[in-house]
Amino acid sequence: MQALVTTKNGIKTYKLNSVADKTDFKLCQANFTKPCALQDSIQHNLFNIIWIKEGKACYQIDFQRYEVEGEAIFFLNPGQAFSVETEEVQRGYRLAFSQDFHCVETYHKATSCNGILFNNVYKVPFVNLDREAVPELENIIQKLLTEFENPGFGHHEVVQNYLRLFLVLAARQIDAQQAPEENDFLRNFSFLVEKNYRKLHQVSDYAELLGIAPKTLTKKIKQLKGVSPSDVIKERLILEAKRELFYSDKQVKTIAYELGFEDPAYFNRFFKKEAGIAPNQFREQMQVVV
Repeated sequence: MQALVTTKNGIKTYKLNSVADKTDFKLCQANFTKPCALQDSIQHNLFNIIWIKEGKACYQIDFQRYEVEGEAIFFLNPGQAFSVETEEVQRGYRLAFSQDFHCVETYHKATSCNGILFNNVYKVPFVNLDREAVPELENIIQKLLTEFENPGFGHHEVVQNYLRLFLVLAARQIDAQQAPEENDFLRNFSFLVEKNYRKLHQVSDYAELLGIAPKTLTKKIKQLKGVSPSDVIKERLILEAKRELFYSDKQVKTIAYELGFEDPAYFNRFFKKEAGIAPNQFREQMQVVV
């Protein structure tokens, strides 16, 4: 494990690289004299955290527009479509880590990548921070910076532990906003959809995994979120199809097969009905936007 410190375009970057020279963890610190765009590209194979301390920004995340000003943190999964419309940041941080660096299965569900911060099909991928939480989170960042400037014995483990603590405190910001029973049920359903959407497309499949009747699942989700579980499954399939069309040059029929559709023609009809545009037209449209 190799630790690296670099400065470019006014951004100081601290990295932990694996033996294969792949990034396991990255922390970028921006502290400009006046607001400007961050010249640091997102690594789409990593989990990313964007913390705007002072400034404002408008991002496109999974083809949705998010505009923020002031204190806000974004949590991005590997593979999420991300682009910058505008960015005027004076102070901020970016953290990124690999799945191997913070294992999604080993730790508490709130801080895993299948918890309330990452891979939740119901959540907007950012948190508006309470004033009381800001000093605690920034204290962790400062400790990380100090650790990178003066690495010692167990450097890798120290960085891992500070990251986990950061995720726990950030997760509390979301967790406190909902009732426990709502959190648990939606989180369980969300986890199952995220894990199985490529091969399970029916509400009855998820009802069976949850040990309840399909009607009960539909009623519960509609009560809690105002949408049907079928809508959630369809939205997740469409989102992944859009990501593939945006990032890859795979043929549409290949994407269809990978998402569990046996008939590419049916997938084309499904996509057009749900997205309002044919898959190839969507790809062409995104190429023009980019």
